[in-house]
Amino acid sequence: MRTRTEVTAIDLSARTVRARDLDHGREYNEPFDTLVYATGSVPLRPQISGIDAAGVYGVQTLDDGAALRSELDSERVRRVVVVGGGYIGLEIAEACRVRDLDVTVVDRSPTLVGTIDPDIGVFLGDAVRAMGIALVHSEAVVGIETGHDGRAIAVHTDAERRLPADLVVLGLGVRPDIDLAQRAGIPLGTSGGIAVDARMRT
Repeated sequence: MRTRTEVTAIDLSARTVRARDLDHGREYNEPFDTLVYATGSVPLRPQISGIDAAGVYGVQTLDDGAALRSELDSERVRRVVVVGGGYIGLEIAEACRVRDLDVTVVDRSPTLVGTIDPDIGVFLGDAVRAMGIALVHSEAVVGIETGHDGRAIAVHTDAERRLPADLVVLGLGVRPDIDLAQRAGIPLGTSGGIAVDARMRT
């Protein structure tokens, strides 16, 4: 029978990981010859007021998607603000627009999908607007306003713009989950992930 465990520490000099049995609460050391570090990523969530309010959704896991879909199926959502104009943000914006919702995408970059050439970003922006999605460029979100019930009701940008919203979706991407690696002293690269060689070794 498989038990649920989590690794709480890595000791590189002793070549062991400290593990916790989640079903029984006991902790133990597990030796290794080779360790594969595959903790994935965590969603980017800016440290702004209202970020943890009801009606604010991240989209990283299947559970996140199911929760967001359930909210959209509730029929109490008419206005959606998507924070982030990358691939994920645009996918969410399109899905909401297909449901005939009012959708606005806010991005701090001057064009959509900052990793592509600006002229392509302009072309992409025109196509997105043609779908009926509003775009707000070169503005960063600085706060999420909540109502008396604690739910998100608007998004505020650094240009003092207020965007009413029944639902806020964070499509800001992810960062490597390196907390355990940092505590173990594993070296990090310039991108913020674990520094590796051509064979993905550190």
